[in-house]
Amino acid sequence: MALANPPATPPASSSSLSGLTRTLSHPPQTDFDVVAHYNNSIKSNPSLPLPIAAIEALVALLTHTPLTTVSETLALIDAQCLILRQSAPNPIPISAGTDLFQRYLVASFQQRSAVSSLQTDFSTLRAKLVATSKLFTSKAKNAGQQVAVNFLPFVVDDGLFSAVQRQSSVLVLSCHAVFSNGALLTPLGSYMLALTAREAGIPVYCTVESFNFVRSYPLSSDGAELKRLGVKQDVLQLRGRGFPCAKQDKNSEKQGEAKTLTQEDDNMVEIVPAALITALVTENGIMAPSSVSEELIKLWF
Repeated sequence: MALANPPATPPASSSSLSGLTRTLSHPPQTDFDVVAHYNNSIKSNPSLPLPIAAIEALVALLTHTPLTTVSETLALIDAQCLILRQSAPNPIPISAGTDLFQRYLVASFQQRSAVSSLQTDFSTLRAKLVATSKLFTSKAKNAGQQVAVNFLPFVVDDGLFSAVQRQSSVLVLSCHAVFSNGALLTPLGSYMLALTAREAGIPVYCTVESFNFVRSYPLSSDGAELKRLGVKQDVLQLRGRGFPCAKQDKNSEKQGEAKTLTQEDDNMVEIVPAALITALVTENGIMAPSSVSEELIKLWF
């Protein structure tokens, strides 16, 4: 899913995009708290996809901060995207939204420079960008319904829940993001489920909206790779006797007590390799994990 219709622009390299989004060494100041807006959106609507929450926060930022030039706008958005990503223990889903929004802005400004109507008032252009972005987020919230429609044939054909055998013949995973190589960022425990399904000959599908595609490329599926990608989490913390290197909880009075799960623990993630995934079911149809890179190339180049 793309923001409106992507403008027809010449191919842009990542270096040229970087130059466009960093035209000012000191970005414009704003009193708008993009992190607070993002967190409030998630709190008020826990089912809101994180990339969409990020885009909505950036749209609100543009609405609140009246700027007069392209360079100021791109510099502000670039700086605030960085702040937003750095504020989260898991910045990858946020990156999917911020990258998509930045690409849309750059493409829109490039289109403006390529046409004859260069005298268009910038405030009018900014208002159009905000309106189009709001329309996109509104439609994106309904993308999950189309994903469900596209997945329905698999339920019927494969007998997702067999009434006779009382067992599943298909494994369906959810995910926080899809990397450019087709690997998934999933809730902790999904890797073992996918591995078990493959050994049992059970196909593994992932239902996901395309705005969760992210340009990051994981080199492996271990915890060190997650750390390299910016994810901050402690997968395992054991306490008490027998674990001398474990962190001690000053509030715990019992030795050997297991660490209590918190909301942050519930959001722990891991990487599931593309080789374990049969297909992705998106709002645009069914695709192989290897097709994700092609979709990203279409968007960015």
